[in-house]
Amino acid sequence: MTLYATFDSLDYADPDAELDLEPAPGHTGPVPQGLALDEALRDRLVASGRSVENRWATVTGHAFDVHLNGRRFDVVFQLDDPEAGRWSLSVERRRGFFPWARRPDPIGTQAVAEDVHDALSANPRIANVRWYTDAQWVDGRPTAPGTPTPPGPNP
Repeated sequence: MTLYATFDSLDYADPDAELDLEPAPGHTGPVPQGLALDEALRDRLVASGRSVENRWATVTGHAFDVHLNGRRFDVVFQLDDPEAGRWSLSVERRRGFFPWARRPDPIGTQAVAEDVHDALSANPRIANVRWYTDAQWVDGRPTAPGTPTPPGPNP
């Protein structure tokens, strides 16, 4: 199970907001927009008591993992529309190299998504947070209006 979100932030879409920030350790090449958002989300999650580790840059965005009950959950986000400041984000259990050996964790995914939602909602630089299920997210975009909070594990 994966939960997806979209949200708006022109502040975090501004490249000047990231001039003094360092990319993830070991990253080479161009750095996608989102370093300031990455730092803000991770800081808020840590302040709320979550263990956040292993940040990295993807080809189009940024990611980190959140530890919950001995399991790791990936939080991945990217800037989809720089002019509108439109971002997308996903939360799912890390299943590793052997995904068939680790089942999805809908309750854990829900809990991490709720923590991410709290971090997004508490940030005055972020607006219009909407959440989607696997069924509402096709080819990297929503196919339904979404909900203002993460949908439960059995929508």
